[in-house]
Amino acid sequence: MLSRLSGLFRSHPPPAEQPAIPALPAGIWPVLPAAQLLQPHAKLLTRIRALAAVSDDYWHNLYQPLLDNFAAFVQQTPASEAHHHCRQGGMLTHSLQVMKLALESRKGKMLPPGAAAEDVNQQQHAWTYAIASAALLHDVGKPCSDQKLRLCEADGQATPRYWQPLHGALQSGYYRVEFVRERQYRTHELLPPLLARQLTPAAALSWLQQDFPGVFKAWLGYLSGQDEVAGIVGQIVTDADRQSVAADLSGGQPLHTQQIPAAKAKPLSQRLLTGLRFLLDEQQLPLNRKGAAGFFDGEALWLVSKRVLDELRNHLEKEGQTGIPTRNDRLMDELQQHNILTPTAAGQAIWNAEIRLGDWAQSLTLLQIPAMLLWADASHYPERLAGSITPAGQKTEETPPNLPLSGEGQEEDAIAIPLDSSPDKGRPGGVSSYPETVAPTPPSPTPDTDDAGQHFLHWLTTGLRTGKHKLNTADARLHVVREGLLLVSPAIFKDYDLGNWEYVQKRFSKLGLHRKQGNTNIWRYQVSGQKKRGVVQGMLLPDPLNVLGLGYLPSPNKALSLPETETSRNTGDS
Repeated sequence: MLSRLSGLFRSHPPPAEQPAIPALPAGIWPVLPAAQLLQPHAKLLTRIRALAAVSDDYWHNLYQPLLDNFAAFVQQTPASEAHHHCRQGGMLTHSLQVMKLALESRKGKMLPPGAAAEDVNQQQHAWTYAIASAALLHDVGKPCSDQKLRLCEADGQATPRYWQPLHGALQSGYYRVEFVRERQYRTHELLPPLLARQLTPAAALSWLQQDFPGVFKAWLGYLSGQDEVAGIVGQIVTDADRQSVAADLSGGQPLHTQQIPAAKAKPLSQRLLTGLRFLLDEQQLPLNRKGAAGFFDGEALWLVSKRVLDELRNHLEKEGQTGIPTRNDRLMDELQQHNILTPTAAGQAIWNAEIRLGDWAQSLTLLQIPAMLLWADASHYPERLAGSITPAGQKTEETPPNLPLSGEGQEEDAIAIPLDSSPDKGRPGGVSSYPETVAPTPPSPTPDTDDAGQHFLHWLTTGLRTGKHKLNTADARLHVVREGLLLVSPAIFKDYDLGNWEYVQKRFSKLGLHRKQGNTNIWRYQVSGQKKRGVVQGMLLPDPLNVLGLGYLPSPNKALSLPETETSRNTGDS
């Protein structure tokens, strides 16, 4: 194999002497050769080479050309506008960090999983290269979809010409980075297969495709965004990406040896604001429409409080960030303490206001943030609401004392099962994750009856309104699913009345609020996650927002799903 591979290798001349860089206006950067772009990362590259553990031939003919091509392609572009690695050269820094972290993770794994020792030994370098190159290329589509590189003259004067990334790397000249405002969401995730052919050495492609088709398939699966095909390659690279993002946003222990060792951790308020900017930039918080997450009046953004704080916490946790409070009141305290929120006249974070849009009107609980804190340039502001935002009187601005904020009573270290943070697109089966009404609802009056089912319903509804009942966590008795709200049984009834739970469950069933499955009241859902697989069962409440009179429920728990046979059966019944 080595002799065959060596036939594909070509010699590479030593790097040319580096030209001097003239003084340039701010934001105008010169096109640099790969060697000059990689030089500040020398220690990181030394670590990557040690982890790759390959001979000089492999390194100089497989790894080094890939690194050179990638560096020349991304130049000094940032990885994002206002999120992780948003500084000059952030794309290269982040990609090399992910490459290193992925190789560190690969080091402790026998690949392919479950293979004989002989196969593991034969394929080790192929798997290592697939993981390393996939890690390096994971965000390579961003310069094509999220950014535009405008070509400039040496004096900084912009030309009307833009770099065409599909034609190859820039060869000379100067450029400035512009961010695409009306881009197609997540297009950058579709581009790596197209660009991989341009950046990956032909010798490497031939080697993987001809000698290791299984490895090649997993590599292509990851670059194409097909998790089920990517398998272990996808798992390793995704985890490495998450670590790099979290470390940069939190300002924790540097992953890059060239960073300042004494860099302090970023304050929580800064991370919260960065997260909000990301959610807005990625259009995960819809604005200025019926049922939106926020409304812009031209000077400030009014955000639906519980919905946005839940989305923000979920986003930060998915990035792997630590130290994120589980209670919304603590998040609001942090934002208000650092003057990010505009308080009411009474000094409260929460505003009660009526939103009017055409013939639609709704009273909502809102947070107000000045637009200048979210967008650096006024030209980037969203369109103004084609309606009105009218704050309520002083008395209604204050949060009612008998209504704890979301999460009150929950344990700080509750293990959260990942939630769906994508925008609501109308889920079949019932639960609208983002309803129009999220203003505080007064506690329902205690039922004027002795019926145990009615009293349980009152307890259930009140706990959901006040945030005392956990939702979608590992130890929760309640889970939002695509079909409605799942009440884990009999646990939820035992929580209410351990000694008489069977009677309570029977009386609740008599109310006829739940949906039956054939002749039984119980539904079985499959649980799938990184650490847990199994079955959870319970009673299903369809359309819980209307049935329980709630204003809000989070997105369905992706870890729970009906077995395929049940899904088909229910689809057929509808």
